[in-house]
Amino acid sequence: MSAWQGKVKSIISAGMLVALLATMNIHWAQAEPASQSSPAITPLSQAKAKLHQGKAKEAMLILEKLIQSEPKNGEALLNLGMAYKRTKDYAKAKSTLILARRAVPGTAIAQQANDELLKLPRKIIAPRGKPAFAYIRVRRVAPAGLTRVKLIAFYASWAQPCKQLQADMEKVKAQWGDKVELVTIDVDDPKNEQLVEEYDVSPIPTVVFLNEAGQMVSFLIGYSGEGSLHSQIRSLTAGAKPTAPTS
Repeated sequence: MSAWQGKVKSIISAGMLVALLATMNIHWAQAEPASQSSPAITPLSQAKAKLHQGKAKEAMLILEKLIQSEPKNGEALLNLGMAYKRTKDYAKAKSTLILARRAVPGTAIAQQANDELLKLPRKIIAPRGKPAFAYIRVRRVAPAGLTRVKLIAFYASWAQPCKQLQADMEKVKAQWGDKVELVTIDVDDPKNEQLVEEYDVSPIPTVVFLNEAGQMVSFLIGYSGEGSLHSQIRSLTAGAKPTAPTS
């Protein structure tokens, strides 16, 4: 073989090697996105898929097992609460959604858990307290004509409706004067846990109205504006008017 032929053979061999490497790079480049686009399947993702498919009971089994090992997993608690709600186990839905909100306060998950609580049947999320009722011909009627009403507002500092409620509570106090007593309770503060449990508060905000004896005479769940507070106070005080004009 001549020197020229040897050079040609070397060039051809080098070219073939370059082509082979290029082909391998193409295959690697094509394979890499495929691995990136296939996220790992987790129990939470499996449960969410089951819930999306309408298989709430199957989702519940996965989530209950997951929460045994991760009791503070807010997203898992949220989805378990929604699964209970779909199977109409409203008592479990309520307690689980409250746990979800407490696990990750101030997050989008906490807000969604609170929104789901508001969608539960009213009798499930109604606060509990010592009721005050009068009986007129066997008809139960909440008493009116109170000279003073106490409002206990259960709130969380991160929830937007609660921020508006707190601002409006100050207006109510200024307008009604000594006819009302206002108390605000942060549900995320551990020292308030006993009172939150006593009134069985679920969604926030929740406002409880008490008479002079400390008995619950009315309540509001969620918040629909300053007017709702004035309306409740007015009805409980038999049409009494605020000491200052309402806005």
